[in-house]
Amino acid sequence: RKSAESVSGYCSVFGCGGYNPSHPCQCNHQCRLHSSCCNDFEDRCSEGAESTMHPAGWCSLLTLKQDELPVRVRVDGVESGALPCDMQKLLPAGSLFCFSLIMPSGYEFDLIRLQHREFTGIFDCDGHKIYSNHSASPAPGVHTAVIDVNLDCEMGGEFGTWLNTPIFLKVWRRVFQDGDYRSFSWTAKVDADCVFVPDILRNILAHHAAALVQAD
Repeated sequence: RKSAESVSGYCSVFGCGGYNPSHPCQCNHQCRLHSSCCNDFEDRCSEGAESTMHPAGWCSLLTLKQDELPVRVRVDGVESGALPCDMQKLLPAGSLFCFSLIMPSGYEFDLIRLQHREFTGIFDCDGHKIYSNHSASPAPGVHTAVIDVNLDCEMGGEFGTWLNTPIFLKVWRRVFQDGDYRSFSWTAKVDADCVFVPDILRNILAHHAAALVQAD
């Protein structure tokens, strides 16, 4: 094992706090346990300095090593769950087309009716469409687009999940065939039982305008 002082790299460059596997050394308090501290960790990041050493514009998703436990760190002026970096800027998001595949009856049918009544979920998108394998009307003025596919599938695989990939391959082919998505900037496939807030997705998509240019 390397000593904490022998790992090359500097916290003055990387910033303090968090684990970044792409860095040759680390600048969080757990680095002592793994002998992976950067050369200047003790001077730059010890004694509670982790929250103050981020370089201007520094931002990353924080991750943990397999055996590392999360530690709560209070930082004045920082709100947990806020959008990172410049994501708070108001930028045009482009239009959003959303679609769902539902069973023709049951709880998914009821959830779509509720979302329509509350104008939430896919009904808060700029365009929407609902697919099923039978013609149905889950809400006033809302009718399913019928796909010739058996929606019954088994559970299995390594994680015991629904083996529905062949079903959704047919659904996506139908989406491409219908072509509704071509009138919008972005397309989202949304499960009926998903807590989906389109405005949150719009705020994120607004910062990926380059992807739209490449797609064109």
